[in-house]
Amino acid sequence: MSLHIGSGAVLEVVTELGKKYIEPSLAHRLRLSWIFRHFTTLSDGVLTDREREFVRRTVSTSPQRELGSFGSEHIIGTIDYTSTPRKPSLSDTSSSERTGGSWSRRTA
Repeated sequence: MSLHIGSGAVLEVVTELGKKYIEPSLAHRLRLSWIFRHFTTLSDGVLTDREREFVRRTVSTSPQRELGSFGSEHIIGTIDYTSTPRKPSLSDTSSSERTGGSWSRRTA
């Protein structure tokens, strides 16, 4: 897989409403290339909370490009918001769920 992070590289975002192509800044392209280093498509649910917030911020602040104004080799990666639900963060689960549901104290 060749990684294109130069000028014109875009992030593909898939939602229920269709696809958007986002043109991030150079710094954002570098970080996105790291997030997509092993995959071409990632579900929002597999991203860490920090990655999810970074992608959300990038999508909301970067300009959009029209389909056809670039080739598929210019796509850094695809974020799919339609596939799986978001994984719960540690703050969403109780401590008993994180530890397997039960615990006991050692008695002497």
